[in-house]
Amino acid sequence: MSKAVVIDYQALGMEVRTTCEHIGEQLEKALKEIRTTLDDASLLVDDSMNTHEALVTKKAEHLKEEVISLLSQVETFEHTEIKRVNNHSRVYKDYLAFQQDIQSRAASALQRTTKIMTHDVYALRTMIDEAFIERSKTIRQRLISPGNAIDLAFSNKLAAVEDVLLRDAIYRLALLPEHRTLTFDEFVSRAKQSLEDEIAGCLVENKDDITNGIKREMVENHVAPEAIESITSIETVEEIRKQASKAIIGERVRKETLKAVIAAIRARGFIVSNENIRLDRSTDQVILVAKKASGQRAQFKIHIDGRFIYAFDGYEGQACQEDIEPFMEDLETVYGMKMTERDVIWENPDKISTMRYQSQKTGKSGQ
Repeated sequence: MSKAVVIDYQALGMEVRTTCEHIGEQLEKALKEIRTTLDDASLLVDDSMNTHEALVTKKAEHLKEEVISLLSQVETFEHTEIKRVNNHSRVYKDYLAFQQDIQSRAASALQRTTKIMTHDVYALRTMIDEAFIERSKTIRQRLISPGNAIDLAFSNKLAAVEDVLLRDAIYRLALLPEHRTLTFDEFVSRAKQSLEDEIAGCLVENKDDITNGIKREMVENHVAPEAIESITSIETVEEIRKQASKAIIGERVRKETLKAVIAAIRARGFIVSNENIRLDRSTDQVILVAKKASGQRAQFKIHIDGRFIYAFDGYEGQACQEDIEPFMEDLETVYGMKMTERDVIWENPDKISTMRYQSQKTGKSGQ
């Protein structure tokens, strides 16, 4: 017999918590890398570089505060009970809007963290280039010399630019006679583009080293070798880091799913031992086998795409439901995994030692 049943199933809490954990680690890594860069070039460091570090630290602190707020929002969401009686009801629409807001905030925070890991970290390296430092000093001296003076209004606006690297880029543009007729906003726009080009060049120059470092992160998080190798064909460092973060978060969500499955199946009296948990790289799925002393057996195959397959056998008739239904209920109520789809692949309810296979699919963001 086969049948299909559609049910709500989300692993939103797992996904967002894992994303927030990854954000925190990446921010700490960025700040550490900036501090190491400054320490290694201590003889070249000036006030502008220390200001840049302070600015990035401020961005990181704001993101950490947002992560705390996001985790609180997820907790509220998980305690929101919703019955999908009428998909057009205002209550259900509000529920979906709440979910989408959490997903959007998590994605935005991750994107800004990626920007810090690429743009802000490597912007500092352009500043430490000794020629760049000397050039900036020369430019400042020439700007205040007769014939190159800038008016007070321009100076005040320039002083208000918080990003020291952008400020230097504006200085360089202001030096050129052909730019004297530009408005301050036009200076800022052109300086931003010039700065982006300069940092992009630094990223290209260091791409191999950056990519190797990202690969090490992926290995440490047990990402599949094929996924690790695939990033080498990606053109930009920012996109490489985005794809690496996606793979790392996906692997961590799978790990959390495995923990939830183990805890829920143990609550049904099954015994789970480490030797019965393995990763099959040929199919990229984690396989778990749990057994009862009375002979019943449950097997789970957990995929990276938010899907797992389970099989129960050793039961007579419909007796397996006495374990399956409470097990699935625990996954939903205790571990926050709400199902969107349930497809029974095969079942035979009439004999002992039959197998019951089911595929469960999580409703991950973007799927």
